[in-house]
Amino acid sequence: MAAWIKRVHKSSAFAVYVSIVLLIEALWEAARGVSALHAALMSSIVLPVFVTGIATSYAASGARRSARAETVALLLVAATYTVALLGVVAGFLVLLERLPPRLLLGLVYGVYAIILWVVVGIGSLAGSVALSIAGLAYAYTLASTYSILTGQTIGFYEYYLGLVYALAVTSIYAVTVHSFPSTYGGKPRAWLVYLLYAAQGAGVATYAWRPYLGSLVLALAMLLYIPAARLDKLPLFLEKARSMKPGPARSSHLYFLVGHVFAVIYVALVLGASLMYSSFPSTYKLLYIFIHTTTMGFVLQHILIHAPMMVPIILGIPTARRYTALNYIASFLATISFPISEEAALVLLVISLLLTVLIAWPRKWPPRIPLSV
Repeated sequence: MAAWIKRVHKSSAFAVYVSIVLLIEALWEAARGVSALHAALMSSIVLPVFVTGIATSYAASGARRSARAETVALLLVAATYTVALLGVVAGFLVLLERLPPRLLLGLVYGVYAIILWVVVGIGSLAGSVALSIAGLAYAYTLASTYSILTGQTIGFYEYYLGLVYALAVTSIYAVTVHSFPSTYGGKPRAWLVYLLYAAQGAGVATYAWRPYLGSLVLALAMLLYIPAARLDKLPLFLEKARSMKPGPARSSHLYFLVGHVFAVIYVALVLGASLMYSSFPSTYKLLYIFIHTTTMGFVLQHILIHAPMMVPIILGIPTARRYTALNYIASFLATISFPISEEAALVLLVISLLLTVLIAWPRKWPPRIPLSV
């Protein structure tokens, strides 16, 4: 393995480890009822640091055939450590019950956006890979611009939800429009991908002006995500996966596909939550429901799909591949139970995360998890 690839994986691993520690801190803040610190950590630090760790390995892999691959890797490594160290600093600030400045967040996101645009420019990328990594650069550009320009002009929880859409949701679009169709020998519908990116940008801009209107635009943009990434082909791909010979390959395909079925369900739930919030924007309970339907539902679902497959590679550890749908079900129950009992939702969320760890847990026990695929 080339030395520059090792450096990329080390920086990505550092970011992933930092995000895991910060996730534990964020869940602890939720458990003790400090929702403001929980929201700040999850939206502006945990998700961006984790996404950055994944994005760095993803972008470097896409540019590996470039004559300037080593330069690309060096830039990505430097930017990744910068974002991860921001996470460390923010984690200490939250322990002191202080919040990271929005301007600082915007500037750091902007640095990583510039690096990704450089990768797009000099990385000799082509096809859906180029479209995907450009989408990641666009996500960090949106997040940076949003954080810098909104300043103190938008409410506390509204700001953090907008940041989730600008960075995490846009990054999900960017990765899935390549990963899903290419896994089955296809390509994304490029014109719909461009339309999706444009709608996402319009949604973030509208949200910064009027959150209750922007939330509806952002939720409606999700409807473009389904055909753009060819998720409308899910029934066909599921039928083919079921006909495969039993074994690790069949299990991984079924896990991947069933996960995206849940993702499509969350699109409908997010749209419903956004309609309720946009109709009654002064009802903060509806805002909280919309926030958690997006984060605990749509965003987490995509993390559950990819983490057992990608994180072990980035961390350089073996994986047991005990693929099961049980973590998806626990996460779904957490999302729909949140409006009724936040405590029950938190417990189910933790169970979902632990089940996801068990999928890759490199030990002989447990040999199998219920509802294995």
